[in-house]
Amino acid sequence: MRGQFRSDAAWLVVVAGCLLVLSLFWTTLYWQGAAATPLLTSNLTITALGLPPTITGWLLLTCWRIRHDDSPARGFIQRSFAAVPRLTILALGLLLVSTCAGLFGAIKFGMPFAVGFWADQPIADFERLLLGHDPAHLLKPVFDDFVVPIEACYYSWLPLQLLLLYILFALPPSRFRAQAISAYFLGFTLLGTFVAYVLPSVGPIFYDRLTGVARFDPEILVPTRTGYVADYLWDHYSARAMELGGGISAFPSLHVAIALWFVLVLRRTILVVPAFLYFAIICIGSVLLGWHYVSDGAASIVGMALIWRLSGQLAAALEPREIRPASTVRTA
Repeated sequence: MRGQFRSDAAWLVVVAGCLLVLSLFWTTLYWQGAAATPLLTSNLTITALGLPPTITGWLLLTCWRIRHDDSPARGFIQRSFAAVPRLTILALGLLLVSTCAGLFGAIKFGMPFAVGFWADQPIADFERLLLGHDPAHLLKPVFDDFVVPIEACYYSWLPLQLLLLYILFALPPSRFRAQAISAYFLGFTLLGTFVAYVLPSVGPIFYDRLTGVARFDPEILVPTRTGYVADYLWDHYSARAMELGGGISAFPSLHVAIALWFVLVLRRTILVVPAFLYFAIICIGSVLLGWHYVSDGAASIVGMALIWRLSGQLAAALEPREIRPASTVRTA
């Protein structure tokens, strides 16, 4: 078992560093009275939703592999014992992801009370000056008939990322796997936390409520799930009540960043084309549904690309020497 953790040292070191940084960031905000207590238990429950399909997939694959064995029962038992180290890493991954989500949620919720939302007007004015109109108003006539399917794709973001994460946790150690897991946690730490605090904003969907200026509401808010989610977030922000999934932050767009992460992780598989299409839909949906400015997505694309490169370098540098010769996957 100790050898298993040593094989996973590259990404475990990076994730431990991310959680340490998030913990220090949250502690600072908490003592300032800005951040709430992380909802670790609730996030653990949500994160665990990725386990059933992952374990089910493993069971089906195992049954397929032993179907011609002389003793399928014995083969299943042997493979189950052999899978214990990987299942242990899978369970550890669940704890790490839920801890990251809890800390990130508390930090995100504390943003307006620590630094205030001041960046919306300059971002919106810059985009109107650059494009001649607010981007959401340009997209609406083109994609208005596709709002419902785009919205469905947009809100599948969380379960899809959990599924891909747990598949990565269940795979054998490799440099590419370490790069992919590291990039995920660095995305939430660097983009979702530090960069977000540089340009704190609420996004077009809340612009009118924040500023009192009628600019986006008549064109953006649609009578679908997005409106209900927006009301949920704004009501809890106004009441300064921390709830699961709460917190408002537009810049940069983690939806776009993680959708690009899907493409980078799956780029050498047959799923790269649907992954890229999903990424394109998320980019469009982030603006069309009013959650983000174009600048939010652009910053996320550049940021995740840089994080992916950094993660590859960290994976190569931290890879244990005993498994280094077996790693043949490029990290760039």
